[in-house]
Amino acid sequence: MSVTAKTPMWTESPGSWRIALLLCGAAVAIAFLATHGFLTILVCIALGFLAFSRLDLFVYLQILLLPWYPFLSVGSPIRDVTVILRFVFLGAVWLKRSTENASLRDWIFGGIKKKPMLLAGAMALALVASDYPATLSAYQNLLKMFSYIAFYYGLAGWLDSKDKLVKTTQLMLMSTIVVALFGFYQSWDNSFTSLYFRLNPMAADVLEDVGGWGGRITSFLFHYNSLAGYLNLVIPFALGSLIVAKHLLARRLAFICATTATAALYFTGSRGGWIAYLCMVAVVCWYSVNRKTAICRVATVLLIAGAMVIMLSLVGSDQRDINAGAVQTERATSVDAYIVESRLALWQAAAQMFMQHPLLGIGFGNYRVHFQEYMSGIDYALDAHNIYLQFLAECGIVGFVCFMVVMISFFRAGARLVRELDEQFRIIGLGVCGALMATLVHGGVDYLFGVSPQFGNMFFLVLALATVAAELVAQRQNYAVPSLAAVKAGV
Repeated sequence: MSVTAKTPMWTESPGSWRIALLLCGAAVAIAFLATHGFLTILVCIALGFLAFSRLDLFVYLQILLLPWYPFLSVGSPIRDVTVILRFVFLGAVWLKRSTENASLRDWIFGGIKKKPMLLAGAMALALVASDYPATLSAYQNLLKMFSYIAFYYGLAGWLDSKDKLVKTTQLMLMSTIVVALFGFYQSWDNSFTSLYFRLNPMAADVLEDVGGWGGRITSFLFHYNSLAGYLNLVIPFALGSLIVAKHLLARRLAFICATTATAALYFTGSRGGWIAYLCMVAVVCWYSVNRKTAICRVATVLLIAGAMVIMLSLVGSDQRDINAGAVQTERATSVDAYIVESRLALWQAAAQMFMQHPLLGIGFGNYRVHFQEYMSGIDYALDAHNIYLQFLAECGIVGFVCFMVVMISFFRAGARLVRELDEQFRIIGLGVCGALMATLVHGGVDYLFGVSPQFGNMFFLVLALATVAAELVAQRQNYAVPSLAAVKAGV
């Protein structure tokens, strides 16, 4: 890896802007074209070849296309072809590192990078050793989780410079702005929109099961709670850039992302997402070096986002059957008794599974299959709606401990990055700490890894940013570059 103390926060050359615009245009074109199974397969095959010919371009397109997640409507065991793409990405990075004679052991097991592998092993062991017969859906869930981890290791092997960290973070913010804008369009149109169902033809049945359109936006994702979790992974990086970045264009991009994503978060109507957002903001402000500046800029974001919410709630509201602003206000002031009762029942079922199988649980991915044996009245598959109980029920104490080790280890890595002198490392540190805090808080009422591939991919992208930034900081010590704490201490 290469470390340069003067890597700019924003590349101002016209060529860089043209490349960014071309990437955005290509991502949009791919999403619009691949709306049917055959075209989706062709696009994914083309992306697979791109992974071995132009790896950098492939990765940047993957980041831009994270919100788009096509499913094949054909009856194949793997309808999610992007699962295969993530393993192709891992293979392309492995081939690249092999030709460069880079250490494969350090890539997979060096430092903090062995923690996700430990989690993968615990999930596989829980499923294989389960007393329950494994079903196809359980193996599909395990394969999906493995693909997230493959995405993580691919990114950890590809992100080998601070310049790539900067570009990756910027593309995350650009992509999320588009996600928020499409959510605004749904709110204004008072529907999920025909475009949404064109991009997600299999989402109609899922959304019908949860009551259809009710004034809560999903943007490109499959569910409003998933959108809230996804936004809360990206917003802390936008806030970190807004607070720390010195370059004007970087702060402008961060401000646009933070305000639009915050307003979009409101329109999801996710109470867990709102609470997680407040906790995330508190963490970002707490870890900021200049807390007064952080609080002022976060307050500005909230003020502008609030103005956006009011404007979107009022424009065209007389033509709406469901006023989005009224829906969110009602959700903020009351809780449906059915939601409370169903969540308690799901949590009780998870607790009983854990008590009966405390060491390894009932097997990763088996909760959806067997929870009806512990509760009655629900005839469709559900998760535990609690990330802690889900891991305890499916993976027992072993899996739960591995998960918490991952969360704590990467949170500590982010907290160390916050103390660095380099502004990009501090931005990533604030983003990682905020994103993990939001995940832990929102996880008290939702389990998003199983139902939202976009959330799963973005979560492990956050971990990859933390991993590579921490490795670059470790290399910095060889260059005798001081940390922020050392500068303040006068060392």
